[in-house]
Amino acid sequence: MIKEANSKTLAAVFLIAALAISFRVFNLGILGPFIDESIYIERAAMANFTSEVTVGFKVLGYALFYPTAHFADNALTATRMFIALLGAGTAIGIFFATRSLAGTASGMVAGIIWALMPFVVFHDRLAIHDPIICFFLAWALFFFSISGSAKTPVPAVAGGVALGLAVITKVTAMVGLFFIFFILMAQRAQPRRVLRLALIAIPSAMVPLLIVLPKALANADVYMDFLHMFIGGGDDSGSAEPLTLKRFWEERLILNSSLLYSRLSIFNGGAFIGLMALTGIWSVAKPTRIKTCLWLAFAVSASAYIVIFKGWYSRYYLPGLLPLAMLMGVALAEWLAAIRANWVNANRLKTVTASSLIAILLAGTGYQWISSGLDFSRSPHPLNVPDDDKFQYHHGWPSGVGSMETLERLKQLAAVPEKISVTVIDGGYATRIFPLMTRDINNIVWSVEPVTCQRDAAAALERIATASGKRFLLANNDSIKTFNASVTLVPMPKLIFEQKRGYKIFDISQVESFRFGDSTSVVTSVESPNGVEYVNGVENFWIGGEATKFSAIASGAEIIPITLELFPAPGVSGRAATKLSVSGEAVLAPRQGPATFYYKTGGAYTLEPLDKPNTRNPNIADTRPMILGARVLRGVADARPWAPEPDAGLEKVLREVSGKPHAIYYRQWPPTHDLLTHHKNLRPMAITLKPEDAAVEILKSARDGSLLLSWNKFDGYGDAIASLISPAPRLLFKSASGARLYSFDTQAWLKNEKSGVVVTSINNENGVEEWNGATAFWLNSTGAEMEILAKRAGVVELSAEILIGASAPNRASAGLKISSGGAETQITLAPGKNSIARLKVAAGKNVITLRPVDAPVAPAPGMDDKRVMLMGVKGPSFRYIK
Repeated sequence: MIKEANSKTLAAVFLIAALAISFRVFNLGILGPFIDESIYIERAAMANFTSEVTVGFKVLGYALFYPTAHFADNALTATRMFIALLGAGTAIGIFFATRSLAGTASGMVAGIIWALMPFVVFHDRLAIHDPIICFFLAWALFFFSISGSAKTPVPAVAGGVALGLAVITKVTAMVGLFFIFFILMAQRAQPRRVLRLALIAIPSAMVPLLIVLPKALANADVYMDFLHMFIGGGDDSGSAEPLTLKRFWEERLILNSSLLYSRLSIFNGGAFIGLMALTGIWSVAKPTRIKTCLWLAFAVSASAYIVIFKGWYSRYYLPGLLPLAMLMGVALAEWLAAIRANWVNANRLKTVTASSLIAILLAGTGYQWISSGLDFSRSPHPLNVPDDDKFQYHHGWPSGVGSMETLERLKQLAAVPEKISVTVIDGGYATRIFPLMTRDINNIVWSVEPVTCQRDAAAALERIATASGKRFLLANNDSIKTFNASVTLVPMPKLIFEQKRGYKIFDISQVESFRFGDSTSVVTSVESPNGVEYVNGVENFWIGGEATKFSAIASGAEIIPITLELFPAPGVSGRAATKLSVSGEAVLAPRQGPATFYYKTGGAYTLEPLDKPNTRNPNIADTRPMILGARVLRGVADARPWAPEPDAGLEKVLREVSGKPHAIYYRQWPPTHDLLTHHKNLRPMAITLKPEDAAVEILKSARDGSLLLSWNKFDGYGDAIASLISPAPRLLFKSASGARLYSFDTQAWLKNEKSGVVVTSINNENGVEEWNGATAFWLNSTGAEMEILAKRAGVVELSAEILIGASAPNRASAGLKISSGGAETQITLAPGKNSIARLKVAAGKNVITLRPVDAPVAPAPGMDDKRVMLMGVKGPSFRYIK
């Protein structure tokens, strides 16, 4: 219920505030710096709030720290002072929350407990975010405590907003959702009213999140960050790719939901167990008085506090202590009242139990203060810990982070005239600790490399390779395992320092090369205009529109291979080959299957489509320009240090053939390209196709004269293509370096192709499909182009199965115009298998146009396919008749 303020209330507030402030600001400036403070103040001073809002949940803390971090002469002391004042405000909030539930005496005791509790006081003297969330949660508790008896929903809304502000300060404040339940249960309100207040409070808590939700919906990293911080990412959380919503729900949430209990019970153990006890007591014992219920819950949670805090502690406990302080206030007030009323006449079991628990807690608290010698420059640790770096750096950091031994060894390494390069390999907080701790050492050049997968390791090596001076690697046990699983350094780095808690320093100055599994090169990143999707940790993207850019690294190589598994885009006409630009070089790539593209090291690694995506199926919902799909393959091609040796004989032959036009094809290889570009009349085209597809492409140019240049030092590519063609290509030149130059006869043809006509591509606005294993397509008013390769000049017959489409005005027959070589024929076709037309063709490449005559009509209602479909052509084939 809502209690009116009086002189006793004001006196209690003044006393609590005086105690809280005096304990927090005394000797505030001599408290040794905690590494988190440096990070928070540095981030706040340089904060771009627009960016902070869009990348994660730690938004409000940096905004609150900005004035003191940016403008104060002593940012650390000023920010600590601000936190100390917030700590006093938290104690006052606890006083009002407990007072509204259990009376002024209980509220005063609870406020004093928070004001003096050593664990709380220490953290309220640090420039960190956890005291901020405690401030908001304390006042959320107060607003919830008065919402049950309020006549308006304003307190419930205020409590929800305060809870939301805590959450956008730090995700651990999500424990506050249980506070709503805690307070409403304690008020013994009607179930319907409890539900109504919860329905008001929880949406109100979402109001502050509106500043991050719009970006969160589009940025999977926010979901991933939320999962790792609140639910937990499991052992593989560091190597998780950016999550899609599908993966968020189906994988992470399901796999890690079991960690929800452990996160809450570990980080907020006393409070969580207290809430569970409160629920059980309320449901089973059904006490008649609120104070009795709260007192029993305190007995359970206080026991949990003693057990949990004996083993390990963290500042993440801080918000969980809020309801515990309230419960302690109620219990201690009850105990004092029983003593005052003659404890013999009271419930002896209750009084003895409470006395024992409170005596243990007070003794433990007193021991904390006495063991620290009442020295406010040290942490009042609940255990008797030796005076080492554990006091300063133990608060929730990975084992040994901030070790003074490691820091001293780094200082020794830096005690040389020249600069040294130190690379930190760690996926955790250590990526920031040591660079910050050594900012005053000018001789160390830091590179922070969180390594969670092979791509990260490669990116780290890329920067390590360019570092100057002596080079060192700093890692802990876990991170070095991840690094070693991704890359092998040759020779193995020398271990020069190992710290007892797991940190190691390696001398990598003598490292000359490295391998990624079975490969000496790896793609470190992909940037595609159509976006990059991750499937099982592999980059997938659509080639189309602007260029796709790669970052890659190779060991001791002049040539970097990037191998892609290519697959056709939905609704795009099928071609045996697609023309791509590989860093400015035209390359024919397969429409489906693996293709390796070679790049010179140090150049621009780009892949750009040269074919226009103008023959796509408009019925496909995805409107991005897509010609090919691609996924990055790893470990299938070695980077190569080799380049073709200068060969005077090859140069002579190339000069001779360049006197007249020739199309010259070669296995895509940059040094070869350099060899060809200065020869007059040669039209070079690199090919990464399968030999059978490459043979078709070469035969297209055979009537103008076509050549194939192959370096059989690497593969039998040229011989494989030559073996498919009859008559056999003429070997013009063979050099000791492995170069082979073939010349193809103008009448050459594929050995295993009997019809004499090959369909090489179909360009159709409605796309090309496969019906029962046969190539098929629907014609609209624009029509389609079929490109064919003919063995010789003559007359061929075109046959196909005809279907009348939903857009045709007459379902019994349809007209079709056929054009080839400047001649045009118009025919009428009925559904079924048809001999469509006889056409004159020239030897080599020919283009045949099919265009419906009829104007389209609206299709019947209810059709899912909205394309204009006048006529279907299934299984087109050709045969010579002359």
